[in-house]
Amino acid sequence: MTKARKALLRVLVVSHLVGLALLFGGTAAVVVLIHAGEQVAMGAHRSFAFEVSARLQDIVLLPGSLALVASGLLLSLLGPWGLVKHRWMVAKLVGTAILAMHGQVQYRPMTHLLLEWVRMDALPADWPDLVFHLQRLGVIQLVALVAVSAVGVVKPWGRTRFGLPPATSAASE
Repeated sequence: MTKARKALLRVLVVSHLVGLALLFGGTAAVVVLIHAGEQVAMGAHRSFAFEVSARLQDIVLLPGSLALVASGLLLSLLGPWGLVKHRWMVAKLVGTAILAMHGQVQYRPMTHLLLEWVRMDALPADWPDLVFHLQRLGVIQLVALVAVSAVGVVKPWGRTRFGLPPATSAASE
């Protein structure tokens, strides 16, 4: 492996870890802010809490999730593990992509919808249930992030049939 490739892999690992930190820290902050916004009385404080949580999702979680998926894909393609050589790599990449998509497709729009309701001072009757559901989604996202990260650290599964050395795959046929 050349020096340039090693340097590129280090940069990708650092960007992957930064993306993970942004996603984890941002999601935890959004969960706390939504809880705080639910607890305060209607008015400027509640609006501020939901405003900050929506902006965190736009400024921190969106780039963090994109950096996490992109750096994970590049690491799997350029690194020694290979994209489909190891089962743990496939599981980690698919899990990361699902988490990033979940955050952008379900979690982010729901937070923005709640923010609009708070701004209009027109909360629906099932407001507490919706806020609880949003908090639960955030906690599930945090637990899933820890699980996907643990797969990358522990590397629990072996090689796929594409990752077996030629002698082993020929002997098994």
